[in-house]
Amino acid sequence: MRARLAVGGLATCLLVALACTQGAVGASAQGGVQSIPGAFSKFGLRGPTVVALPSEITAGRDGDLWFTVTGAGMIGRITPSGAISEFQIPTADSGASGITAGPDGNLWFTEILADKIGRITPSGAISEFQIPTPASHPYAITAGPDGDLWFTEESANKIGRITPGGVISEYQIPRGASPYGITAGPDGNLWFTEGANKIGRMTPSGTLREFTLPVAGSSPREITVGPGGDLWFTQLLTSMIGRITPSGAISEFEIPPPEARPNGIVAGPGGTIWFTDELSNSIGRVKARLLPGAAAGECVVPRLAGRTLAQAKRLLDRAHCKLGKLSGPPQSNHNLVVVAQRPAAKKTLPGGSKVSVRLG
Repeated sequence: MRARLAVGGLATCLLVALACTQGAVGASAQGGVQSIPGAFSKFGLRGPTVVALPSEITAGRDGDLWFTVTGAGMIGRITPSGAISEFQIPTADSGASGITAGPDGNLWFTEILADKIGRITPSGAISEFQIPTPASHPYAITAGPDGDLWFTEESANKIGRITPGGVISEYQIPRGASPYGITAGPDGNLWFTEGANKIGRMTPSGTLREFTLPVAGSSPREITVGPGGDLWFTQLLTSMIGRITPSGAISEFEIPPPEARPNGIVAGPGGTIWFTDELSNSIGRVKARLLPGAAAGECVVPRLAGRTLAQAKRLLDRAHCKLGKLSGPPQSNHNLVVVAQRPAAKKTLPGGSKVSVRLG
């Protein structure tokens, strides 16, 4: 399915830690660029090199934001008030790229030039784990539904998995696949994009299924879970945003002119999808509910084990579910995570169904 994408305007805000404040009115505008006093802040890096090249960013369980600094070979941390700390990666010129919060409370990142996976504790202690395959070029990384971390090996055509203890497994996918972005789906599987114009789905046991995109040469890049439990992805070379259901039904939506090069993508509040446009230096927004074939709003129960309460709430919201009965120790303990849920993951229920969780 291919349709014209109705984008709700190009946002004039930056998505820092996947959040954007909407509703600013009365701002001055010139040439399509709005000036909103007080809405933006910049925090300079103090790294040892002029070209720091901050790359990916994620929210940590400690309440801070963590990011990779590719050019300086560092991992950065910034507090909500803007205080920055930087931690040097032991391997020089490692090419730190993707980063994600792990279920163990640490941050995990890829080293694309060193063929390593890195782990950094909230206190800044870094460990590195060598990927068995040389020249694998690990790019993106995500927390999996099984409590492990999963990552793409773009040049080796493999999907990798690393346990919190540092044990690495690799799963071969077809030659020329060139896996890129990766995310955990609400169905308990791993979903990733392939430069071979496909979307891949892998179970935690390593079983692979691929779905070919209808429009050739689209170069799918990043991927995220969106409203109703569908997966949304960017198509860099065809000015499109794609959507794939857990069963593999694909829809493609054209971004209105002028030509765009969408890359990063994330789900926002209110059933929206946000994406970056490299060509116009813009942020785009999609109102998913207005698109043909939009999800009817079923509650596809996500797997919540190992997630903090805040993370569980976000997952439930995206899956059109609601938080039900909450039990466990006092919530003042910020290290609590979900240890049990009812109903179990993968159940499909009417939209708004409640999911009870127990923290521990």
